[in-house]
Amino acid sequence: MRFVQNFIVFFFSAGAFLLLFLTLIPFLPSVLWPLELLSHFQTQYFLAAAIAVLSAVILRRTLPDLYFSKQLLRPLFLVPLLLALAVSFFSIAPYLPVRIIMGETVKGGETLTVLQSNVYKYNTDYAALLVHIETYNPDIIAVSEATPGWRDALLPLKEKDWPHMIDRAAPGSHGMVVLSRYPFIEKEVLYPSTKTHPVIFFRIRAQERDILLASLHPLSPMTARRYHSRDEDLAATAAYLEAHAKGNVSVIVTGDLNTTMFSPSYKQFIRETGLTNTRRGRGLYGSWPVFLPAPARIAIDHTLYKGELESVHFTTLPSINSDHLSTLAVFR
Repeated sequence: MRFVQNFIVFFFSAGAFLLLFLTLIPFLPSVLWPLELLSHFQTQYFLAAAIAVLSAVILRRTLPDLYFSKQLLRPLFLVPLLLALAVSFFSIAPYLPVRIIMGETVKGGETLTVLQSNVYKYNTDYAALLVHIETYNPDIIAVSEATPGWRDALLPLKEKDWPHMIDRAAPGSHGMVVLSRYPFIEKEVLYPSTKTHPVIFFRIRAQERDILLASLHPLSPMTARRYHSRDEDLAATAAYLEAHAKGNVSVIVTGDLNTTMFSPSYKQFIRETGLTNTRRGRGLYGSWPVFLPAPARIAIDHTLYKGELESVHFTTLPSINSDHLSTLAVFR
């Protein structure tokens, strides 16, 4: 009996050390593909560590004579859990909703609003996205997994307030469409890592500023090949911005990047570009997958920026029956 009890305690202690290792992955300079996949769940690791520590304390207080109550508060179990709690908190802390708690509001004045949406290739609820567009009246609309059906549903917007379109709609998950209220000063579509998944670059003049935007939807890193393809798209985007965002040009990068803020690949991209995530200080806003409860989702749909722009608002939007939530970012 005691052997079984000791084995269970060992199992939980090993789990505590594993949890600590998982929280450390975002701080590694580079990792292999399977480890990178495990880096995205820092919010969930924080919650798991917090629940484990709290459970151990409650068990100790309510059943102090129970064998497990004594064992689970020993350093072999508690120390790695507390470290995992601290390390994961350090990862998520920049994205806690401090600005929301302090009462952030979008004040008057001219703004630039970017609506980004992965609509899901099998979703045909076109009206749901059109309601978002009508409600929030964005200046830029960036749609990924845009099939020809989605392109056709968005075409009438050209006759309204978004006359400028970049159309790379296609069957499957790699189609993209961009609509803009502002004329394109220049535009370019590249295919850095595949012949199917574009990275769309375009420059506009808004708020008396030159703004270079990039919209992309790299492959999801579910295999080693797709992982490297995603990172190639991120690297190509960073190189393009370095070459073209000269002087006082501001930059916005938006899309389903298929990475969270905790991935070493994402951190490398941020180091290379100097971009800032509009989530900072506003919340983690998990955007995928929608069918899971909010605490279980991860944030892979982003709007990043740098330059003379000021980020004044970010949020996810109600579901449009996609597996992703759309995002809305407002700049001044």
